Amino acid sequence: MHKKIAVYANGWSPEALTRILEGVGKYTAGKEYDIFVFTSHASYSSYDFVNHGELNIYKLGQMEDFDGLIICSNMLNSDSTVMELCEKAKELKVPAVSIGMDIEGVLYAEADNTVGMYQLMEHLVTEHQVKRAVYIGGTPDHVDSIARLRIAGEVLAKYGHTIEDSDIYYADWGYQKVISAIQSIVSDQKGLPDVIICANDYTALAACSELELHGLHVPEDVLVTGFDYLEVGKCFYPSITSVEQDYFSVGYRCCELLFGEGKNGETRKIKAPSRMALAESCGCKGEIDYEEKRHQFCRMSYVESLRGELLNQMERSIEDGIGNSVDYETLQRNLRRHYLSTHLFEGEEFHLMLDSTYYSNLQEDDSGLHLEEYDPEMDVLVSLKNGEILEQKIVSRKQLIPGYDGEGPVHTYWFLPIHIDQFNLGYVVAVDRPLLVQSGMFYSYVERLRQELQKLRVTMRLDTMNKNLTALYNKDAMTGLYNRFGYEGLAIPMFKRSLSMKENLTVFFVDINYMKKINDRFGHLQGDIAIQIVANAIKYSLRKDWIGIRYGGDEFLIIASQGEESKAEEIKQEIHRFVKTEKEHRDLPYDLSVSIGYVITDHQSPMTIQDYVKEADQGMYEIKKALHAKDDQTE
Repeated sequence: MHKKIAVYANGWSPEALTRILEGVGKYTAGKEYDIFVFTSHASYSSYDFVNHGELNIYKLGQMEDFDGLIICSNMLNSDSTVMELCEKAKELKVPAVSIGMDIEGVLYAEADNTVGMYQLMEHLVTEHQVKRAVYIGGTPDHVDSIARLRIAGEVLAKYGHTIEDSDIYYADWGYQKVISAIQSIVSDQKGLPDVIICANDYTALAACSELELHGLHVPEDVLVTGFDYLEVGKCFYPSITSVEQDYFSVGYRCCELLFGEGKNGETRKIKAPSRMALAESCGCKGEIDYEEKRHQFCRMSYVESLRGELLNQMERSIEDGIGNSVDYETLQRNLRRHYLSTHLFEGEEFHLMLDSTYYSNLQEDDSGLHLEEYDPEMDVLVSLKNGEILEQKIVSRKQLIPGYDGEGPVHTYWFLPIHIDQFNLGYVVAVDRPLLVQSGMFYSYVERLRQELQKLRVTMRLDTMNKNLTALYNKDAMTGLYNRFGYEGLAIPMFKRSLSMKENLTVFFVDINYMKKINDRFGHLQGDIAIQIVANAIKYSLRKDWIGIRYGGDEFLIIASQGEESKAEEIKQEIHRFVKTEKEHRDLPYDLSVSIGYVITDHQSPMTIQDYVKEADQGMYEIKKALHAKDDQTE
């Protein structure tokens, strides 16, 4: 049985996460470890309820089922979630390492930001004679933002300079606020600073781009630096001077803490020092050939664009499969057919789990879904393994992955949530590093899938509501039988179908005897009771696909999909018996009976359904006339 490591990470830091997993992979090479990567895309700039839905993925796996946990604390974008994970790990006594946030009672690993940041600041002051610096951080309370600003201030102070409060900006790790910060910097009466120090490379890229729009060039007019040393920063022009964090060593050392030194209590904390990475945005050549990086990027751009277009085509195929579904069964059938035929981006193993009540309970809005916890068992919407569909109906939170038994080849499993705002809906599992993971398009893929799944439910709810409204429109409120609208919408099409199928129908016309006397002598309440009893007799007599109609006040129709005289007589007597039994059971103060006329249609005749109704009505009238004549003679 394989050992299992759970990694709690954020998808907005793909390069750092990739390096951590590469380090984990080096440690586990040749050993039987499966890696379960639970990935959210929560961010500081998203709505709280959307973040809530993303962060729920960390509650999917049962923590006690894992042999060790790696919590990327400084990447989750939720300190409260980090604390919840760490506290639960301590409570369950599951070995856990926190990366970036030092939590009491939990092992700690750190990509030491300080070494590389000190190197960078010393370089800026001594090599580029920087005196005035502007700082653009992430958020004021983020540990990395605080540390990078502190180091920048310390090194500048060492040389007799300071960072003024008015030269400190925060962009919430997003692009929009970087634009505002650059506009303020450019229009500042103090003039341009010597350097703009950014808390990460994405901020630096945004700053360089916005400066260019203002006619300012980096590094000629102002230096810009970043942090993280991302591939996109290396390919950019100018390439971004940054700080490289050794997340590979962090991933490897995390495993040592979990299963080696830390397990024996010898080492509780480790640090992997960062280093300065010089590039063109501070006017330096740097240690790698950035021009070659750009050439390589350009050479692959066409392939990437083709992949993007191919992915769009595949996503449209999924959209068609979902959009052409009318219920959960056809949804499952359509998606299984799609993934069986094409799974280039998803790989040979791919799983999609869903809470099927999302489609079975259409009366509830989305708030009827589970908020905090995933169901103990999830429906397997699609399970692809070795390129074939697995016929597994449900999967438990203990198993998580259809067909998983902890045997055979080891794998890395990537989990992403499917949620509607804060409400859990399901999750997706990709295996190892399929193109979806390699290309960084996994999140957008799942987001598009979520939108289509949500649209299907909206369509199904509207369809159900329309059917309910149609039923209300076509039904008689007192009796539950169809009304005149139901007659036109159902009985007439039924008659036309019988002609095309060359089949005969029976049309019954039922009328309550002495209804006026019942109302006049006993009141309309008793009259309503009489109508309901007869309506119940008709509903009792209906067979599958027959239609019962309240045609008028005390007049009823039955359109029966059979054309035999003997059967018609049976139904007629059945109604009489029901009415008589109910009359005796309720001890009604009046005699309740009905007159019933019927006619069998002839598919070869030119008569219309209305002609047959009139004929059945005439038959009923003759019976009623005879009844009245008999009563008159008795009197």
